[in-house]
Amino acid sequence: MEILFIQFTSFDTAFRLRPPFLPDSAYIFLIVLFVGFITLGIISQVIASKKKDDRLVSQGWKRINRMGWTIGLLGLLHTFFMFERATVVSMPAIFPGLLLIALIWLVSALKYFRTVPGAKAARQAVLAKKKYMP
Repeated sequence: MEILFIQFTSFDTAFRLRPPFLPDSAYIFLIVLFVGFITLGIISQVIASKKKDDRLVSQGWKRINRMGWTIGLLGLLHTFFMFERATVVSMPAIFPGLLLIALIWLVSALKYFRTVPGAKAARQAVLAKKKYMP
């Protein structure tokens, strides 16, 4: 794993058009990582479908679903290009970019989950007022 870390953090190798060969364990690690993202997407889709009665929570799980599928598929595609050593699209600098996008996306989804109780309370307050309005 040390070789993998050096490959992705070294400025020389990160922006090469044709990166050096990676060991098989690095490809296995990347495949497992991105299949994990896809699995997260599938699990969150199942949870979202079970929370249909609560629209706000369901939307939060759908955000995580979209993040899992998008990052997982793009990551697997990038891993395939790295394995084939395709020019430009196999640069190791794309990998940290994908992880950064996933982190930002996940943080925004978690922020959404923090605002859900406040939105529910506001909606219930409006419904309580409407009950007494003509």
